[in-house]
Amino acid sequence: MNMQLMKELCGTVELDNLSNIYDSCNHLEVTEYVDDIYQYYWVIEAQNQPIKNYMETQKEITPQMRGILINWLIEVHLKFDLMQETLFLMVTLLDYYLTLARVKKNDLQLVGLTSLLLASKYEDLFHPRVMDLLSISAESYTRDQMLEMVSMNHL
Repeated sequence: MNMQLMKELCGTVELDNLSNIYDSCNHLEVTEYVDDIYQYYWVIEAQNQPIKNYMETQKEITPQMRGILINWLIEVHLKFDLMQETLFLMVTLLDYYLTLARVKKNDLQLVGLTSLLLASKYEDLFHPRVMDLLSISAESYTRDQMLEMVSMNHL
């Protein structure tokens, strides 16, 4: 990958040689590709940042409501004993969705739970069942509502 392009997209991030963080004796680690993989991740991350001040486009929800939702989702995350990476991906998915779509106040928890479900499906070996997530939300939503949210192309 072009180092100049990397510096333009990532700013002054120092792109050290990452190959040495893995066991080069393990052939399954494909250490020869580690640098390329991480450089690709940095480019993709730089290209997919949420729009600055994206919460200003929301009519019904506030940054404080987002914070309360994330605090609650952290508790849900801990209850289901999910991977730490799931939590980070969940917040990324939530922010990405809030960047793309206006969310009604009543649907914010559904968007958060759906973000958690999708992140867990990606990161965890065993993800929470839809019905378990719905029950933790005091049955505020139906299974069909959550599955419809999952099938939307935004998340």
